[in-house]
Amino acid sequence: MKVTVQFFSYYKNLAGAESATVELTEGAKLSTLVNLLMEQYPGLAPTRERAMFMIDQRMASRETVLSDGDQVIMLQIVGGG
Repeated sequence: MKVTVQFFSYYKNLAGAESATVELTEGAKLSTLVNLLMEQYPGLAPTRERAMFMIDQRMASRETVLSDGDQVIMLQIVGGG
């Protein structure tokens, strides 16, 4: 199956790309995709634990099972006070 990943703001700079299409086995979890992204885009590795993901415009946990054609967004949540 194939999923498309979009890198937003900070992550776009670290990856050196706006998006990527990744091929995964059926039933793969978001955590598997994250591991592949860290290998393919080493600049992202330091952000592994704090990166947030949306799948088809919904926040997703690393245990979420991906489906063919999913649109995955890697984004940085900014908070402050």
